[in-house]
Amino acid sequence: MTKEIQIKELATKEMVAAALVETPKKEIAQQLIYCGPSITEIGLQQFSVFKNGIPEHATLIGESCRAVVLLFKPISELATTREKINKKGSRDYQLYQNVLKHTGRES
Repeated sequence: MTKEIQIKELATKEMVAAALVETPKKEIAQQLIYCGPSITEIGLQQFSVFKNGIPEHATLIGESCRAVVLLFKPISELATTREKINKKGSRDYQLYQNVLKHTGRES
């Protein structure tokens, strides 16, 4: 076996190892948390975590109320989003209020 072939094999093993290490990080990044108000009619609870992106039943209501979809956030943004939802005038506050209005529970 030549040195060149050994180097290529080593690089391939390292690439595979790196890919295996990075895969869980990608899965975690895909986890989203719904920060909007609960919509019991479709079974969408506030602060529910979804592993594979936005669930289909939420995208269906999102066609008539885009704010629902926009309130799905990466888990890492939960604390910041909660603060923004409580701050009048912020975008997340307006999205939250829009969902309440759409579901007939506006404050």
